[in-house]
Amino acid sequence: MGRSIILLAALGAALASCATAPEVYDFPKSRVVPEGKDAVWERVVEFFAANNLSIKTIEKDSGIVAAERMITSPRGDSTVAAWASCGAAPLEVPVRQAIDLNVFVKPQGSGTQVTVNTRITEMRQFANDPLVTVTCNSNGTLERMVLDAAQGR
Repeated sequence: MGRSIILLAALGAALASCATAPEVYDFPKSRVVPEGKDAVWERVVEFFAANNLSIKTIEKDSGIVAAERMITSPRGDSTVAAWASCGAAPLEVPVRQAIDLNVFVKPQGSGTQVTVNTRITEMRQFANDPLVTVTCNSNGTLERMVLDAAQGR
């Protein structure tokens, strides 16, 4: 019996040591679109609707759009997996993922500057332990999608 406990403890330690940190990426978060603010603004707002991102705040005069998306019972092939690296913890199961997205649209020269800021988190749980929140690192895919939509691509 004592050997079984030692073996299980060693196995648990080995699995825990397989945990990995989220990858870190460097990518552009801002772009100047050579068009007026109104046209760019419309495309940005349409992007949110087309990608199931719920708008929390929309202020056209100040050029701010804030949106979020919550994913419950995520799988490895979830949207967040395509947009960010959350690292891995073999003993913890992803329970929920959250995306917070802020887009700033403001005139700049003869064009419009669009800046995208994201915050992506994953809530994980081991057995019946309390949830652990992990900050994920965006890989730039979501930001590029918003910037491309703002540019009409």
